[in-house]
Order: sequence, then C-alpha cells, then structure tokens
Amino acid sequence: MSTPSLTLITGASGFVGRWTSAAFAVRGLPVVATGRSAPALLPGVLRGMTLSPAHDDEHVRTCLRGVRTVVHLAARVHDVHGHTSDEEFDAVNCRWPQRIAELAAQEGATRFIFMSSIKVNGDVTVPGRPFTEASDTRPLGGYAVSKARAELGLAELAERTGMDVAVVRPPLVYGPGVGANFLSLMRLVKRGVPLPFRAIHNARSFIYVENLADLVVRLASAPTQPRHTEVYLASDGEDVSTPELIRRMAAAMDRVPRLVPSPGLRTMLRLAGKGGLVQRLWESLQVDSSKARAALQWTPAISLDEGLRRTAQAMAGS
Repeated sequence: MSTPSLTLITGASGFVGRWTSAAFAVRGLPVVATGRSAPALLPGVLRGMTLSPAHDDEHVRTCLRGVRTVVHLAARVHDVHGHTSDEEFDAVNCRWPQRIAELAAQEGATRFIFMSSIKVNGDVTVPGRPFTEASDTRPLGGYAVSKARAELGLAELAERTGMDVAVVRPPLVYGPGVGANFLSLMRLVKRGVPLPFRAIHNARSFIYVENLADLVVRLASAPTQPRHTEVYLASDGEDVSTPELIRRMAAAMDRVPRLVPSPGLRTMLRLAGKGGLVQRLWESLQVDSSKARAALQWTPAISLDEGLRRTAQAMAGS
C-alpha cells in the first residue's frame, strides 16, 4: 500500500487553516502545518512548524522536505479600515507565496494550491450575472491587487518549473471561528437590535469554511497537470440578499429578526465616507462555482442554514 503524499499548509493557525488541516487529518492525509506560531498537532499532522516571510530559505526548505503539495493559505487579510499599505499587501500576499512556490519546486513538490479571493474579479456583480472563471479580473485596492499579482506570478512559475498550480477564489468565508463584520452582524441579530436593511434587494454568495476545506482536499488529491494553472471559483451555491441572510441568522439562533426600512440610509452612509459598508450591504456579489463542482465532483455538503446554525452554536459556546 502506497504512502499518501505529504502536504504542507501555510497559515494553518488561521480560521481557514485550522479547518483545512483538520479536513486533511480526518481523511488520513499527512500534513505539515505551518504558521507564524507553531500550529497545534492535530491527529494526522506530522509536524507543526513556524513559517513566515522573515525566515530564510534554508528554514523554508526544511519545512518543505518530503512535501509534494503546498496549500498556501497564509495572507495579509483584507483591511476594511485602510491601515495596511500596498507594499505590506504585496510582500505577504504576492512575493511570499511566489518564494515558497519557487523553493517548493526546487525541493520536488509538484502542486501548489493558492487561496486567492473573488475580489480579484471585482467587488460587485450585476444581479443574475455571477462571476465565473471566464470573467475579467478587475481587482480594486491593495489586497485584491496583491492577490491578482500573485496569481500571475504563480502561473509564470508553473510554466517555468513544471509545477501544477491551482488557484481558488472564494467569496466571504463563514463558520465557527469567523470574525470581523460577519460575526458582528450575528451578534447584533442575536441581541435583537433593529437593523435598517429591510428594503435591500441584492444577491450575495458565501462559502462555509468546511465546504472550502473539502474543496482544497479534493484539489490536493486530484491528478497533477505539469506546467498548468487552473482557476476555480468557490461558493456554497445559494445566493441570498442581506435581509434574507439576517433572517437565516435569526432562525439559526432562535431569534425573531428585527428588520426595519430606513429611507436615505444608503446615501447618508456614502456621504459619511462609508462607501465600503454600503457596497457590502447593498450591492450584489455572486459567484458561479459550477466548474469546481463538475471538474472535481465537489458538492458543498453543508447548506447555508446548517452552516449558520453551526456558527451560532460555536458563538454561543465561546
């Protein structure tokens, strides 16, 4: 019986990284889990090691020893407050994955899976016209631009080194351990705070963290295609409006949603310099994941309602 190939996961201590490491482990696929601090050794995780852009090439090579697949999840995340410079985004989200991929190819790795973002395609879609892999790339802001540049660099590296590169572009990822705006909204719903979003008519895609982790495992297990780069968009496959999301959140927490109209709120927020918030609440952002479903025989196992229920349970226990 052959030994499963070894996979290195960067950012294994993060939100998506923890779930992805666990997804490999429960399937008996050996993992080297790395992060800025050494990740906890889950069953099936052979080694937990520190790994960051500050480490020299020799340390990176040590982490990569025996690895055939790299799953790169480490990133400087999207900064809604504008405190991260374009240079910082570029250093962590663009140059760092290219450096790891280059060294991984030299050490004999054959596949590099890069967690990108749907923001590479843009921030808004026309309702009913979701982004697909054929959509133009129109990144806005340092975070999205750094991810787009990384994708281009990895495609060039694949052609030059013979490595297989798979790029995943998810929308907002939610689940137990989620933070930022999604968690804040769930807390407001739980507290019964009146939310002035009843009149919003949009459609937005999301992906539950375990569904995303399962997709990564499937990519890691698929046959490699040397000198090839493939892009996959990922989502749960159920698009909802902002008020409908709030209703689903409320149901998951056994609460009654308090949605009220607020004429003029959108304009007032824009005038107050809150255009980003307006975009996330009022605009559509739809993702078509049919390519990943067909090519990888991948079906998201956790529905939006079940994902919200599990997220709510974790929030209650934290």
